[in-house]
Amino acid sequence: MSRGPAAAPLPPPASGPELPQHPSPDAAPGGSTFDLSALIVRAAAEVAWSARHPREDFANRADGQPPDRVYYQAADGWEAPLWRYPPRAGARGEPLVLAHGLGVNHAALDFREGQSLARAAWQRGYDVYLLEHRGDRDAVAPPHPGAFDFDDIVDLDLPAALAAVRRVSGADRVLWVGHALGGQLLYGHLARGGAEDLVAGVALCAPVRFEVPASAARLAALAGPLLPQGWRVPARTLHRALAPLGGPTPLGALAGDTSGPDLRGLMLDGVDDLHLGMVRQVARWIATGTLCDRHDRFDYLAALSAVRLPVMVVAARGDRACPPAAAKPAAEQLDARDVCWEELGEGWGHLDLLVGRRAAQEVFPMVLDWLEPHRRDCWRPAR
Repeated sequence: MSRGPAAAPLPPPASGPELPQHPSPDAAPGGSTFDLSALIVRAAAEVAWSARHPREDFANRADGQPPDRVYYQAADGWEAPLWRYPPRAGARGEPLVLAHGLGVNHAALDFREGQSLARAAWQRGYDVYLLEHRGDRDAVAPPHPGAFDFDDIVDLDLPAALAAVRRVSGADRVLWVGHALGGQLLYGHLARGGAEDLVAGVALCAPVRFEVPASAARLAALAGPLLPQGWRVPARTLHRALAPLGGPTPLGALAGDTSGPDLRGLMLDGVDDLHLGMVRQVARWIATGTLCDRHDRFDYLAALSAVRLPVMVVAARGDRACPPAAAKPAAEQLDARDVCWEELGEGWGHLDLLVGRRAAQEVFPMVLDWLEPHRRDCWRPAR
């Protein structure tokens, strides 16, 4: 098994207001994280791979967690963490929220040293927050929680998370970079009137239009309501089981320019289950063809026409999950004076923008360079 080089040293947590801390669901007594089933699966996977591929590393594993974790609480009682890289010594520490996509966790944005958008931003002096929400493993549910969906995350989690970021950082407003679902959450928050919370945003491979065969759309519309309450797609277990087999996987189909060891490491460390409510709302999007609420009464895309905020929209021609035609309507709907549209070529898959071989050299600088002139506005109240 191959690991990346040791992470760059980080400063101690910055002083300032703190939010409640909670143990991870996998935390053993005493505070250390320990998941016996995961350890067994990982060991078996490594043995199986080594037997079949003795000359190739099995996986580059995620090489650690950010040093801070602060929880925020939504109005309905759900709590979830913001994983934090506090600003390095001498940096002003403008707050930057990074939001991951559907079916993966924050490891996709902070995979390992040299392949981490989070650490690249930290090196530039940002106060970096990796968002998790009620759909993530480390979220803490209130008593008797029901199903939840995209609308709940937009309406309840995001205002609480952004308020926590402002409180901890001391900034007036926040910068945002979201991949896939993380970009859709940016659009959702803006559509619901949240532009005053933000300085600027970047949406990477975030679809807002969904063109699928009519038969598939009808199937999605029919299947969503029939799924049992509390059901979830066990994507995490599935990918861990598939990792040592070396064949095609759902994650692999989204990452054509990612190395085998990196892809298998992401399968082991970066995949999360899909919850019923999220699956139902995605089915609604497929059936209607647009980014809408659960009842198809509010069109998030249409509501962007009233938004005035600098936004960079990025898509790639090689992305099967979000081709440019699925992402560009957001750039066209927003005020043209504030929008930057970037279209990458055929060699980029959906996940390659985060963990691909060229991501750290081409995508991360492109995003961070675009954010640079907006940083100073984090310390100015919105008009």
